[in-house]
Amino acid sequence: MTLAMLDDQPQTGQPLTLEYVDQAGYRTVFEGMVAAVEPDRFQASLSATDAWLEEGDEVRVRFCDRRGLCHFMARVYDATPGARQKVWLAASEPPRRHQRRRFQRLGLSLPATCTSLDSRGAPLEACRTTTLEIGGNGAGLVADRAWTVGDQVRFTIDLGARWGRVAGTARVKRSVLALTPRGGEHRVALQFVHLDSSGQARILSFLLASRAQGGT
Repeated sequence: MTLAMLDDQPQTGQPLTLEYVDQAGYRTVFEGMVAAVEPDRFQASLSATDAWLEEGDEVRVRFCDRRGLCHFMARVYDATPGARQKVWLAASEPPRRHQRRRFQRLGLSLPATCTSLDSRGAPLEACRTTTLEIGGNGAGLVADRAWTVGDQVRFTIDLGARWGRVAGTARVKRSVLALTPRGGEHRVALQFVHLDSSGQARILSFLLASRAQGGT
């Protein structure tokens, strides 16, 4: 199989993640960028890390574009050490797609912050919050106050040590006061407006991993 046969091949400059699982089941996620693409292979330049990939390793490649998340298995057949390790990879299976708008949201409680923005994008008021659910194109939050539908906010969501923090801007789709056994709480629905490709790929990769581990 060659990348030229795949409609969903990564493009030069495309942010991506490479996930490697060793024989003991330990998972390592590498972040990087596509440095070069040839008909039957592509090269990734990886961010500095203490871990290394070696020739023969199999990894799951994930990247996100306007169509959503694309992922497939690939084999490392050349690895060059350096401040940014460079590896050449060849796909070993057809790609699989998860469109962002159709990707199932998962109910997950994650630390987050939101800052309201004025019409010029300047920050106004910030609050700490947690997620109720998160998906490929938005998130539901529990906030300490009501938000105005249509407002733009800057958000940060902490996906944990393995996936790190992602940040971007979003629009408030809904803000309601919900009654719970603990009292009232504001539940806010955000639709992502701007989230770079690296952040998109990490969110969707995180969701795939969480669902595989039994996330709801």
